[in-house]
Amino acid sequence: MLRAGKKAVENLSPLHHEHHLSICPVRVDDKVELYVAWLNDVLEESGHPADEFEESFLKLEGNCECTIDGKIYYLQEGDFLTIPPDVRHIIRNTSSKGVPVKGILQRKLRV
Repeated sequence: MLRAGKKAVENLSPLHHEHHLSICPVRVDDKVELYVAWLNDVLEESGHPADEFEESFLKLEGNCECTIDGKIYYLQEGDFLTIPPDVRHIIRNTSSKGVPVKGILQRKLRV
């Protein structure tokens, strides 16, 4: 599964840049937003309202440390993480210098 996911997105490159996060949309409609995402440094968010979307992340490449509501998770290739609504989260790239964390970011929209 991980190998197929990596192969499916290997030729995509970032189209949008926001702070230390770069994304390439794969699917965006009224039910789901699916992106390939690259994180170079640290992403910190205060949380997303429960009525907005449910967020999850499948790590394809690199290593990162995720702090979710004060609890630390260390993610490697192939790890999957769901971020609960309304919860502060910090994702920190812990890969070798200059190597981004690459993953598939999914947001299931609440409609």
